[in-house]
Amino acid sequence: LMTVFYPLFVKNKPAAIEVHSNFEDLQFTAAPKIDKILLALDFSVSDEKVMNQALRIGNKQATFLLTHVVESATVKYSGNETDDFEARNDLIQLEKYVDFLKAKGFDVTYELTFNNRVEAIKALIERESVDLLIVGSHGHSGLKDLVFGETVNKLRHVVKIPVLIAQ
Repeated sequence: LMTVFYPLFVKNKPAAIEVHSNFEDLQFTAAPKIDKILLALDFSVSDEKVMNQALRIGNKQATFLLTHVVESATVKYSGNETDDFEARNDLIQLEKYVDFLKAKGFDVTYELTFNNRVEAIKALIERESVDLLIVGSHGHSGLKDLVFGETVNKLRHVVKIPVLIAQ
């Protein structure tokens, strides 16, 4: 309706329509070096994609920080003090990933985090001065996002660093 009727009723038509603002010369500066890369792992098939991206981007001077967020029922009640079966097994799996990267000569640290994925990862980024976050994508959308959550989407809105979504 706007396309058809608006031009008929508007008397003062602009002489020229400006689609974009005036072009300004871009000022390029050297990008800051990536010193610390956080790999958010969920122990699914997407971890392989995350690790491959990390190996592609990372170099021997960068530090990889690996994390997994434990979200068991016990964590909801006891918080970071939990030592349940899931947390113990998650730590073992995380240490396997650490050993894999260390065997390739990378500087690697790790931290098991707890409860809310988005808040735990955000806090880790801020505390550890992370330069880049790499997360995996499960490839689902729509209703499955509502059921399984939209961690990646929520993360990219709350962190102040670049986020690479490995697909």
